[in-house]
Amino acid sequence: MMVAQGDFLFIDRDESGRLCVSDFANASALTGALSHGLARLALQGMSTARTDGDDSPRRFDAQVELQAVFHGMSNRHIAAKVQELSIGRQDAFSAGMGSAEPLDMTSITNEVLAQPMPELTGNMFMRDATLCAPGAAFFRQRRSFRTGQAAVHGGGNDVPMANAARTLSGARPTKFLVAGAQISIFDKLASDFSGTDRWKEQLEGAHRGIEEYHDDLTWNGNATLDIWGILNHPWLDVGVSSVAITSASTAAQIMAAFTAYAKRARKSSRAVYAPNAVVMSEGIQAYLTTTLVDVGNGSNITIYDMLKKRCPELVKWSTSWRLDSAGPSSAHGILFYRDDKYGPVVVTPIETTMLPLQTAGFNDTAYLFKQIGGVWMREAPNQLLCWFTA
Repeated sequence: MMVAQGDFLFIDRDESGRLCVSDFANASALTGALSHGLARLALQGMSTARTDGDDSPRRFDAQVELQAVFHGMSNRHIAAKVQELSIGRQDAFSAGMGSAEPLDMTSITNEVLAQPMPELTGNMFMRDATLCAPGAAFFRQRRSFRTGQAAVHGGGNDVPMANAARTLSGARPTKFLVAGAQISIFDKLASDFSGTDRWKEQLEGAHRGIEEYHDDLTWNGNATLDIWGILNHPWLDVGVSSVAITSASTAAQIMAAFTAYAKRARKSSRAVYAPNAVVMSEGIQAYLTTTLVDVGNGSNITIYDMLKKRCPELVKWSTSWRLDSAGPSSAHGILFYRDDKYGPVVVTPIETTMLPLQTAGFNDTAYLFKQIGGVWMREAPNQLLCWFTA
């Protein structure tokens, strides 16, 4: 007997004595069938004698006769009965519902797309860890001064004596940038199971946070924290151009203004100070590289290419989005500088470092730090920052 939510499949014998299958809608119908079957068995007396005159013992092989009954049933009836009986379990359905789960037919790539980040353009400047020892709260720079002259010997004149002296620059403070990452053992187990490596991504996020903050301080500085950057350096020469790098100016006017600023330090210092690199805003670079010098004569040379010919002393040309709309009235910037130790140097006594992992309870915590000293210029006259409307 097979039961499924009040429906019964009952194995019985028909009038000829063969096994048959009956189904009943409820328990009362099943009870009636059982009573009827027991009464029939009592009347037959479970006789072992055959009715065809054969006196040999009767073999009652229920398995064989049961198989014969089911073989006689149609496949459709069996499938319908199996489906009917399985509904009560809520864990099996007919084959017509398909063999794939919703995600079984979805392909997931191994590549994981990371959020795009802006370029850290402060890395273009030289980094100098020798200006400050790790852990020092302040650093200073020694500077020497020398005087001397010569005279023609004879005539009783005194021999001029040379002199030399040294001084110290004002003290510049250092700061520590810090960030951390934390994960519980349970989240780590879940991450390992799913293959997402969440702990690595959190550590990378902490490291990126420190580098982004340092990049911002390298360019903009912070007066409240007494950190000098490029744009707020007190000794940096700054100019504001009346020539706009737009269609309001001719190519000749733009090239004249650019070259005047590029060569000003060299001309005014008798070549003592001379920038050899330039970095400009993305907006200015886009205009210079897409605007032709003279459209009328069919020339295909851009203002950008012509400026490189006019300023061969500038051997490094680059761009930074930090100079876009960063000046007065949202002006764009161009910085001429020396690409060596006599230009802007980024003071980094200690690069980004992670402390040993700390475990408390179920949580693992990692702390990262970096010691910085802002931007230092040994020879500030080598640099010139110009603002243009663009």
